[in-house]
Formats: sequence, structure tokens, C-alpha cells
Amino acid sequence: MLPTRLKVPSVEIAVLGGFAVRDASGAAIRISSKKTRALLAVLALAPEMAAPRAQLADLFWSDRGDEGARSNLRQALAVLRSELHAAAPGSLATDGDVVSLRQEQVNIDAVEFLRQTLTGDAPSLHRAASLYRGELLAGFDVKAPAFEDWLSARRADLKDAAIRVLDGLAALQSGAARITTLQRLLALDMLREASHRALVRAFADQGERGLALKQFEVCRKVLREEFDAAPSPETQAVGDMLAGRKVAPTALSILPDSAEEDGRPSIAVLPLANLRDDPRQQYICDGLSEDIVTELVRYRSLRVLGSFSSFAARDLMPDAGAAFERLKTRYLVTGSFYSAGAEVQIGIQLLAGGSGDVVWADRLRGAAEDLAEFHSEAVTKIASHVESHVARHAGARTTTSSKPRDWRAYDFVLRGRYALFRYEIDTAEGHLRQAISVDPRSSHAHAWLAMLLVVRSWRRGGGPDLVDAARAHARLAVHSDPDNATAHCAMGYVRQYGGDLESAGPHYERAMALNPNDTRILTYTGMWWTFMGEPGKGLALMDRALDREPYPNSGVWGMRANALYQLADYTGAMASIDRMTSLSAWDLPYAVAALARIGDEESGRRLRATYRPKLLREFDTLTHHATYEPYRLPQHSEHLLQGLDLALKLARQP
Repeated sequence: MLPTRLKVPSVEIAVLGGFAVRDASGAAIRISSKKTRALLAVLALAPEMAAPRAQLADLFWSDRGDEGARSNLRQALAVLRSELHAAAPGSLATDGDVVSLRQEQVNIDAVEFLRQTLTGDAPSLHRAASLYRGELLAGFDVKAPAFEDWLSARRADLKDAAIRVLDGLAALQSGAARITTLQRLLALDMLREASHRALVRAFADQGERGLALKQFEVCRKVLREEFDAAPSPETQAVGDMLAGRKVAPTALSILPDSAEEDGRPSIAVLPLANLRDDPRQQYICDGLSEDIVTELVRYRSLRVLGSFSSFAARDLMPDAGAAFERLKTRYLVTGSFYSAGAEVQIGIQLLAGGSGDVVWADRLRGAAEDLAEFHSEAVTKIASHVESHVARHAGARTTTSSKPRDWRAYDFVLRGRYALFRYEIDTAEGHLRQAISVDPRSSHAHAWLAMLLVVRSWRRGGGPDLVDAARAHARLAVHSDPDNATAHCAMGYVRQYGGDLESAGPHYERAMALNPNDTRILTYTGMWWTFMGEPGKGLALMDRALDREPYPNSGVWGMRANALYQLADYTGAMASIDRMTSLSAWDLPYAVAALARIGDEESGRRLRATYRPKLLREFDTLTHHATYEPYRLPQHSEHLLQGLDLALKLARQP
């Protein structure tokens, strides 16, 4: 968690865009050596501003042996303590094997930047944007491989956070201010197609058609030169509209002609409209929509389209007619959420495709102070009425719904889940821990936090402590609500990555029994089968999930690529990876290994053009991520590592 500011700090440490240390008067404090500056930066960004001696020694002096590393660390700490003493006596502390900075005496721009990202309101986003003056420790050059790995990972995390901040800020702006923010966003990552597309739209909204077309051409040129690729259908559609050309079908048109292969009526839930247009209430709207989907999939009489597909397409479906055409379901649930003073309202409609008739409609009202009970009752009532109007057979089996115990806690769960799906890990953790502080028995909060901590443990320096903490939260999740499918999924996930692969199976099976149509549970269970040495079974479950969620979270395509790689379908693995909106550090090993094993000239050229710098600079990091994959059979681990070795050889070729 981020430290809480207690009083005016004695030392200001700036690590974004360079490195500087100043006292309370603004005078510079000289930190003499590069490694001492790097050591101070690591402590400043460590959880609770504290780190074990062994970790610090290994980061900077792993080549000196244990005794030599400890000796060098002692000397560096003595120098650093002396240099900080005049401005902040006692700010650098040691307690046994732990070294720390006293949080009340120091202020770090990167920590303040992350704190400002937590709320998502306009003033905080403006403050965060002003604090991000450049990449972490810009221009730093310390010859220590472990520190370089740490720095690369932290730079990526902070850059991703800055992109999310500028994205959120641009969404709240209009006119010239929005254009300026989007231009800054592009400066952070010129290869991010979504930023190009947003800037094209911003220019068009200002009536600058020429600048919009010019920006579209810049986007097309960058994608062609860097990836030998064309713009996505959505971006191309924007360009075509500007040029007055007929708009090509968007990516949504790849859905099958019918989503009812098994005879069950199909239905999609569109995101509830936020009638107040208040960004602070968006997570409530999205949380309600997703919970309605979760409740509906309990009815086996219905075929429910996953929420990611509807959410991802919200900007491309201006009305119900367009939604029916794109999503190709027989029914749609649409609605709105409104909060004013002491009252909250949900308006809901069930629409039939073809005729567009309103099959059922209702308006639900409740007291804002009883939002917990209103939320739970509304979700249950909406799902029940929708099913009764759609399903044509009696006795549809459902599983027991897991109601939130406390709305204040569940409100934080919704915020945390919303942030986690957007890969805002620090923000998500903060909200989930707040949920647990309000309701220590919140099964949902413990489950999501358990999975989040596993993700954190994958990073260098994460260590077994995070996995142990994740295991404890998963136990609490299952104990608090044995019928919560997400809790059992979380326990399976933790055991899978915590060295107890086989014992994860019963929890995944229990999760599927409780909610057999949940696409996340299907995907995670498929991943487990892949790690168990049955990638064919894993792929079948993931494809079942894709039948229900044709536009899933990007990570689903990465997990599917894993299974295809182990099935030696390297072309299929790359096709799945190409569907990802962004590639994580854990997907990269599969991408480069698959390209290397395809073995043709085009794949080799693409590998060198796209991944050569990462392979040459970060091969050890890629290998670290590959070895973390918990395969039961050694030959599957070797299959991936050998593919990485082959990729490195190809990258070294001219």
C-alpha cells in the first residue's frame, strides 16, 4: 500500500525525469555516487519504503559474493546516512535485516504520483499528470544487471500508470486541452494505436478535418513501418469516415451469424448508461452491468454473451439496432443508472431482436444510504425477470448467488475490480484492502486480492511472501463463503502458482460446478489443464469461453497462445497473440519462441524487426518469466526455454 503522509517532509526526492534530492528549503542535497543514488531510489519506491538487506545487496553487488555484497552495502548505507543527516537526521533507518526510509520525513514524486492516480477525479488526474515529468531515473546508467531488471520493470509500471492517467484526463477534457493531453500521450508511446485514434477524433471534433486526416496518415505510417501492419478496423473506420469513404465492417462483424448453436436463446447485457455523466459513478454502472451478466449465466437456459465483449464495443454501438447487428444475439438488456441526492434509480429494458419490441421494462428505485441492499436486490430481480421472459422451459437450474455482506465493502470491491480489469494494479490493491478493512469477511475482496497478489509475485523481487499472503486471502475467501465461485477460482489460481499445481484442480472444478458459464473460470481452468500437461483440454475450455466472450480481456488470448504453443501449433499461437491489445512481459516469451519455431523467412524478419532489442537487452528477464510458468512436466518448460534460445540466436543474425 502507498504510505500515508503524516507531516511536512524534510527531504524531497524526485525520481521522475531524472534524479534530485532537496531539503525543505529547496536546496540541493548532493548524493555522491551513482549506486548510492540508485540505492536511495530503490528504497523510496519499495513497499512501505523498506527492503531487506539481502535484496539490496543482491540488486547492486551480486558479483561480489555474499560477504563482499554485504560489505559494500554497509559502506553505501553509511555514506547515504551521512549525506542525508544534515537535512533529515534519522531518515535512513535500519532494523535488523531491514533498511527503510522514515515515511514522515521524505516525499517522493513517484509515490505521490501513484497516490494521485487512486481516485480518478479531475484534480487528482491533473496533479498526477504534472508530476510525471519523464521516465523513472531518466539517463541513469548503473552497471548492475539485477538493478537494471528492477529499473526496467518499474519504468514500465510507471509509464503504464502515466498512460492511464493521461487517458483518463483526456476523457474528461474537450477542445484544445484534450488535444494537448492526447499529444502528450502519444509522446509517451508512439506505437499505441488507441492514442492515435483518439487524437484523430479530437481534431475532427474541433472541426480540424485536415489535421485529423494528417494524424490518421501518421498512425498508418507508424503501424506499417514498425509492425508491417494496417490500422485496426475501428481506426480504419474513423479514417474512412473522415475521407468520405464507405465505412468497412468493424472487428465486431467477425461474430458468427448466430450465437445460438446449442439452441438456447442468446442475450447480451449492454453497459448501463451513466445518466449523470459523472466519471466517479462509472464503476457503479459497470459493476451493476457485470453483476447482471454474472447472475444471468447462472441460468442454464440462456446463452449469455460475456461482459467484456459488450463493454469493449460500447463506443461502436450507438443504438440498440447497431448492437443487435454487431453482437448477433436474440435479446438485449439495456438500461441506465441515476443517482440524485438520497435516491438512486435503475431503468431497465429487455429488447427482442428483429422487431426491436420491448419485451419487459421496469424502473427500480432505492435509497442511496441502502445502496448495498438495493444493488443486490436489483441484480437478482433483473436477472430473474429477464430469464422468465426469455427462457421457454421450466425448472432452469441456478446456483446460489453470493450477495455482498456490506455495501461499503462491496463498493470498494467494485472499484478494485474495475481498476484490476484496466491493469491498474496499485489502484486495485488499495481499493481491495479498503474493502477488507470495512468488512474483514468479504469473500469477494479476499478472492480478488489473492489473485492480484499472485500477479505481483511474478515480478522480480516479488518473492514467496506475496504468494503466502495470497494463499491466506484465498483461504479467507473460501471460508467466508464456500459457495462463491470466484473464491474457489482464486484458491485454484493461488495454488497453481504457489507450487501446489495438482491441488488447484478440485477448486477449479468446484468453481465450474457453482458457475459453469463464467468465462473467467473456464479460461483459468483451461490454463490449469495446460500446465498439467493437457493443453488440448485447456484449449477446448478456452474456446468454450470465447464462444461466450468473443471479445475478451486481452490476457485470454495470451493464455490460449500458451496452449497452442505446447501443442506445437506455432502459427496458431502467433495468431492468438496478434489478437492481444498489448503484450505483457509474461506473454513475450511465447511470442518470440513461437516466431522462432515457425522458422520461415517472414517470421524471422518479424522477430528481428519487432523483438530484437528486447531479446538482446532483456533475455534474462524473459527467461525469468518463462521459468516461472508452473508446468508439471519438465519437457513443457524445456520446450519454451529452447524456443527462447532459438529466438535469441535468430535475433543475433544480421
